Amino acid sequence: AVVSTQSPVGTFFFFGEYLESLNNLPGKLIIAGDFNIHVENATDPDTLKLFSLFQSYNLVQHVSQSTHIAGGTLDLVLSRNNLLDGLDISNVQSTKTFTTSDHYFVSFSCSFPHQRGLCKVRKTGRNIKKIDIEAFKTDLLHSDINNPEKSTDCDSALIPLL
Repeated sequence: AVVSTQSPVGTFFFFGEYLESLNNLPGKLIIAGDFNIHVENATDPDTLKLFSLFQSYNLVQHVSQSTHIAGGTLDLVLSRNNLLDGLDISNVQSTKTFTTSDHYFVSFSCSFPHQRGLCKVRKTGRNIKKIDIEAFKTDLLHSDINNPEKSTDCDSALIPLL
């Protein structure tokens, strides 16, 4: 699931409930958005509450640079912090844009590993490219498929060819 969020300031209780509902979803999880909390200030009470919530739900925060023109890290990218459902988030960048926004553009890379099935399926068939078209035409012309008296259906007409 990919989730974009708004600021949890003043609504930590509801944000906690929201994280609880996301925590129950299976699979990979990315939460990204403007949290409007200066997480670079490790002693700020709101930062402490927010990081406590992240820790409670086993989330890791990936943005380490400023995301606002006045300074500060307000925009965050979160993912699960475990081997099974965690993601490899890398190349996190914060880039100033030429828009009216006072926030930078935050981009990142992540890989979604492909999981192969547990059992292999073996398929057999004919290599169509190796069929001699002229020989095939000749076989069809000489088969009982062209003789209505000898065959009543396609399956019985093709028996001599097999």
